[in-house]
Amino acid sequence: MCLVGVVLTVATGAGVFVSAAAAAETVTLVVEFSKDKQKRFDDIAWRDGLTVLQAMNAAAKSKSGLKFKHRGSGANAFLTEIWSYWVNDRLANRSFAVFKLDKSAVVKWKFVNR
Repeated sequence: MCLVGVVLTVATGAGVFVSAAAAAETVTLVVEFSKDKQKRFDDIAWRDGLTVLQAMNAAAKSKSGLKFKHRGSGANAFLTEIWSYWVNDRLANRSFAVFKLDKSAVVKWKFVNR
């Protein structure tokens, strides 16, 4: 079994990357492949109403990129692989495309490959 996790932490105020001067209003997306291997996206701009999907799309457009596949939109969007996510240590109860993040949110994705 291979576990992959993604952690999205929100520091503080649209899904694009920003300069270090604006880092106080950013989210961080961390993809954990294993205990010792991860990929970080540290400067995704935060705005009120930013969704997990919007943050992931911003990471996908970055130089190092994030690859993921999904279907549908809005409340019907879902990743097409075996992914689940938690927000603040609670299993999410709605689509990642509509789950709005607070400034202090921590989002963790897990992928199970059987």
